[in-house]
Amino acid sequence: MARVKYVLDAVSRETTAPAGYYVPREEGFLDYQDRKVLYTLGDVCIETSCCGTGSWSYVRVHGYLVGEAASQDEQGTPSQAEQGAPSQAEQGTPSQAEPGRRCFEIDTIEDLADRVAICRQLMEKHPGARVEFR
Repeated sequence: MARVKYVLDAVSRETTAPAGYYVPREEGFLDYQDRKVLYTLGDVCIETSCCGTGSWSYVRVHGYLVGEAASQDEQGTPSQAEQGAPSQAEQGTPSQAEPGRRCFEIDTIEDLADRVAICRQLMEKHPGARVEFR
């Protein structure tokens, strides 16, 4: 397990990739064994590949939430967490599109049994999405 900082994706902002693009749709938290698992739900579209086109939804599992790290919004104002307001992570609610990008400390998930159980829960919650781990 590694402890890393993760900056939330710019939700609903299309990011160009060599053969297409991807769009993070929402950040979410999954309760698992008295911990919160941070993940991103999004869509990928391959438009210009030599071997075809396609699109799919993905769930990217970042890891166990440890806490919110210091961050600033796009105007350089300290985040709500630095101002003393309860964070959405503390409230257990997903982050939707909001100004600025928040930063979290997470522990990566290395245990295979945990990965399998978390994958099953996310596939039930988001049928058809590909689940991948950091």
